Amino acid sequence: MKCVSAINEINWDPIFNGEQYNLDEKCEYFQSSIKNCINEHIPSHTVTYSDRDKPWITPLTKHLINLRWNAYRAKNFSVYNHLKYKVKNEIQNSKLIWAHKNQTNAKNIWKTVNQVLGKNSSNSMVRFYNSFNNSIMAGNSINDHFASIFTNTSTYDVDVLDDKWCPTTSSYDSW
Repeated sequence: MKCVSAINEINWDPIFNGEQYNLDEKCEYFQSSIKNCINEHIPSHTVTYSDRDKPWITPLTKHLINLRWNAYRAKNFSVYNHLKYKVKNEIQNSKLIWAHKNQTNAKNIWKTVNQVLGKNSSNSMVRFYNSFNNSIMAGNSINDHFASIFTNTSTYDVDVLDDKWCPTTSSYDSW
């Protein structure tokens, strides 16, 4: 809103009523007036990315992180604490937006998983599959591995099987 009020305060008479000015001078006056308002009231910052940045970092997130770091170095801890919470909220929002953007396209799901895990080749699964003699051995190995991760081990002793044992009476049935 400050920029709008600054534009309203500009003396526009040299453009509209200034008959002593030619068209080039009027254009130059208009351009310099608008440029001054923009430079004074609309800040611009350059944000540079590195290859180590996470894929969900936005320019605003990066800018807030840099401001927070500058406040810390200047020992301005009240500004630092304020920016700390702003950075935390912005990171959460950036991650949500990034995840939603990647979930909307089904083709990007595995690309995203590989990117997060740091895997850049889809041939790793093919190489793993080809390391077995046949597809049954590969499937059994994969299933065994998933079962060891996602299931609890059984507490029942599977070696003791007796057809006459009745678990409700804890005794043998008499036939």
